[in-house]
Amino acid sequence: MAQLKATATALRDELQKARADTDNAVRGALVSAQGEIAQLRQTVAGLRESLELAQIDKTNAISREHAMAADEVTQLKATIQTLRDQIDSARQPA
Repeated sequence: MAQLKATATALRDELQKARADTDNAVRGALVSAQGEIAQLRQTVAGLRESLELAQIDKTNAISREHAMAADEVTQLKATIQTLRDQIDSARQPA
């Protein structure tokens, strides 16, 4: 009987130790996962910011190109009008 109680006590102690080890392993895994999640969130935030800045740069570049094209069109129209006026002046008798 004493041996049975000793075995039961030993098994109980071993079970408690196994539960404690499992709890510690779970806590460790949770801490590790939380750290990884925090790092991934920082990475995502950094990438999102980089993407937004790239989009802003792209939008600004497109706006500059549109403005330059509009200026060139205006200059070309003015040149065309000047040349037409010169042709008209040359056709008219003096």
